[in-house]
Amino acid sequence: MPEQIFKKIKKNILPQWKVCFISALVMGLVAHLYKITNWLPNWDSLVFRYDAQNMLALGRWFLPVACAPSSFYDLPWLAGLLAILYHGAGAVCICKMFGVKKNTTAALIGALVATFPTVTSVMMYNYVADGYALAFLFSCIAAYLLTKEKPKYITSVILMALSAGIYQAYITVTIMLILCHLISELVYNKEMTAVKLMLKSIKLALSGALGMALYYAVLIGLLNVTGTALIEYQGLEGAASFSNLNILGSLYIVKHSFVDYFFDFTVGFNTFSVINVIVLVVTVLLYLYDVIKNKLNLPKILLLVLYIVLLPIGANILAFINPEID
Repeated sequence: MPEQIFKKIKKNILPQWKVCFISALVMGLVAHLYKITNWLPNWDSLVFRYDAQNMLALGRWFLPVACAPSSFYDLPWLAGLLAILYHGAGAVCICKMFGVKKNTTAALIGALVATFPTVTSVMMYNYVADGYALAFLFSCIAAYLLTKEKPKYITSVILMALSAGIYQAYITVTIMLILCHLISELVYNKEMTAVKLMLKSIKLALSGALGMALYYAVLIGLLNVTGTALIEYQGLEGAASFSNLNILGSLYIVKHSFVDYFFDFTVGFNTFSVINVIVLVVTVLLYLYDVIKNKLNLPKILLLVLYIVLLPIGANILAFINPEID
């Protein structure tokens, strides 16, 4: 019976997940209510006032499907509300992935996800906000399924491909969540040896590669079937043919993109960068304390260093396909 199904679902939803989702919804509305109750056009908004979002030429072959629930029209309240709901669901996946127990932590995760500067940027392109938010949700679900005790590799590969098919950059969400999970496992899971972690890391990396391979295979197939060519947008055509490989140039972009985003004081004092510095310092000190307390052996310490180095690389992985990407 339907009521029994809903009762079972309700029983399996932890209080922390409810707190996280409600926090994301409330703070998302507080942050973005003005945008989703007004039409604040930029150049793209004027062009896409009514559009099917067929962005196959940009490699975003699943975007029309992702944006279908909000219609072809630019309806700020509908697309914006869906975007907040999708981000809230993604935040719940993060809580579930890391086993969050405290309501305060769950509320902070929901609020942070819904108000992160990237989400604000997405809201300025409101006609695709729901589609991009769905890509975020798919990326979070994929990361959660990959890091379960019994991983769901096939489902995760499909979700990563669909996420990239909406907007390619969201593969970085999955990468960063997995790296954070591996760091957490390394420091806090005493049963997890360095060898087990390495094997787990290889499986996760292969899953990510398969996800992107599936995305690329579908893209090539659709381009051939429809007779469409990738357009020269941020070097996309060259990226698809892997003709712009430049490791040193990519590493330079990785460094500056990561550091400048979080710790940019070139234009003077700003609250965002100051808070990021404080959060970084506190996080490093807490992890150092736990590393010393748990007496990590040398192999684990080396792995920890590797995962930390991979964080800025994972956040800017697309720079290795095209170092000129923004």
